[in-house]
Amino acid sequence: MPPPSPPHLLERETELETLAGLLRAARTGTGRLVVVAGPPGVGKTRLLAAVRARASGMTVLTARGH
Repeated sequence: MPPPSPPHLLERETELETLAGLLRAARTGTGRLVVVAGPPGVGKTRLLAAVRARASGMTVLTARGH
């Protein structure tokens, strides 16, 4: 089964490219911790879903806080 396609995001090219660069680094053994913060409704969940979709072949851990 193919991985799900990433959600369509508007005006998030900078963030996606930054996170894609971190994924590339992680694939070579240089991992980082990333914190995505912002007020409710700005698209944090969609942004992270798009990044998870690009992490094909990697183990992705997620958590949700309340």
